[in-house]
Amino acid sequence: MRILVAGGRRGGATPLCCWYEPTNDAWSEAPYLSYRRDCAAAAVVQENVYVVGGRNTDFEDEKLCERFDPKTNAWTEVASLQRYRREPGAAALGNLLYVVGGIRAGELLESVECYEPDANIWTAGPDLPVGLGPAAAFTIGGALWVVGEAGDYRAFKLDPRTSRWDEGPVVCRGRRWLAIAADDYAIYTFGGVTPDGVSRVSERCELATGTISRVADLPTARRCAVAVTLDHRIAVIGGELADGTELANAEAFDTRTGAWHALAPMPWACASATAVRVST
Repeated sequence: MRILVAGGRRGGATPLCCWYEPTNDAWSEAPYLSYRRDCAAAAVVQENVYVVGGRNTDFEDEKLCERFDPKTNAWTEVASLQRYRREPGAAALGNLLYVVGGIRAGELLESVECYEPDANIWTAGPDLPVGLGPAAAFTIGGALWVVGEAGDYRAFKLDPRTSRWDEGPVVCRGRRWLAIAADDYAIYTFGGVTPDGVSRVSERCELATGTISRVADLPTARRCAVAVTLDHRIAVIGGELADGTELANAEAFDTRTGAWHALAPMPWACASATAVRVST
């Protein structure tokens, strides 16, 4: 099991990609994306990594989709999204890739798209009740969950049997540009921006009850970071400081002990990257 970090912002959008190996706490370069972009989303479907949407070097929203095959160690461009969007959520449900919400030219999107890898086509999915962006999506307990900003950060759950979104809890109030991760029981939110500046606040929201509780603060205040769950640890990677300085450092939160520890830094600093756990 390892983490692939793709794209992001280093002054402008970048195609850089790198692997994190948790067994030896080490980073290595990975094949670069075909296109420079930040604010994209990523998910694993049928052992392949898909990076969708985002924003290019001209700060224009994208609808590109690229697939990375760990067996061939190469990226391939596949069918593009039907709609331009940056900062959507992406997750696998069954053999489909769902891309949910996001932002298009300042508009929070309600639309959902589903990708069928075998047919290489996108179809419309059930719209969200409200537009959400930035958004993050997760598969939990056989259902698709999306968390995104619509004033507060709100959660919605898609039951695949009914194709209906059910409203979940508000998972975070008063912060923006968070790093978001999930396990089987809770949504975790890290850092971001408050009216007082870039934050170290970390919180856990119980999915069953909607109860938000404060956990140990991030060692490094950061916004526009990315978070990935590795078993009982959540890695928070990159991001930027209040002055826009991009970060290379990474930190891991242990959901069992509630403690943080430092990880090896990335080979380069970046913010607004996307990242995903890969089993191969």
